[in-house]
Amino acid sequence: MATSASRSRWWWLSCMFMLSTSVAAMADDAFGVADGEAVRSVVQAQLDAFAADDADRAFGYASPSIRAQFADASRFMDMVRQGYAALIDATDVRFLPAQVVDGAPMQLVELGSADGEAWVAVYRMQRQPDGQWRIDGCTLLRVRRQDAPGAEQAT
Repeated sequence: MATSASRSRWWWLSCMFMLSTSVAAMADDAFGVADGEAVRSVVQAQLDAFAADDADRAFGYASPSIRAQFADASRFMDMVRQGYAALIDATDVRFLPAQVVDGAPMQLVELGSADGEAWVAVYRMQRQPDGQWRIDGCTLLRVRRQDAPGAEQAT
């Protein structure tokens, strides 16, 4: 009989497989190489700003709707520190190919932290009228490293 942990592990692996295979087919037509590079550049620039504790620069990469939601860079950075600290202290960053999911451009980033935690950040991107890309949201998922003693499934 499968344990809850093994069912969750299979569910997580299945979801990641479906996401990576289903969106890869859409990505060729809907999202070019130049767009993928531009999106990666914006996400990397914001991660660099977080690491440098540069709230104004990090806030500058947010979409207009995110900027309106937080009103200023200080409030935005407070939110990041409270709920997205893994973005600030990432020690290992690996970008997966940018994809289009249900019409929305996405950038997945695998992150590692100094305390051994592993994360996947799913960035929702938005092209601005001037053609520039901005970050329109981020979902951060903690993933247990399978090679660590006592490691479990994604949470």
